[in-house]
Amino acid sequence: MHPALIPGTRVYGRQESDPVSSLINYQVFQWLEADATFWMHHVLIAAYTPDPQGRRTNEAKASVMGLSPAFFSRTLKRARLAIQELVEKRF
Repeated sequence: MHPALIPGTRVYGRQESDPVSSLINYQVFQWLEADATFWMHHVLIAAYTPDPQGRRTNEAKASVMGLSPAFFSRTLKRARLAIQELVEKRF
């Protein structure tokens, strides 16, 4: 499951929390609190929220959000790298 789709930290059917999922979930929602990372949160969530028809591209998602495709792409890349670095640093 991609970090943007983690609804919580508990894996269904298990009592203990997954530490990687918990860390990613916490970080993604922390981005919402800071001006510098506000768009990282929104772009990451938009990129990985399933389209009912399964056809919407990142360019279309950027357009719906009122963003340029270039900004959307750069921000998404920055968010993915930040998550990767966080996980590598902690685990």
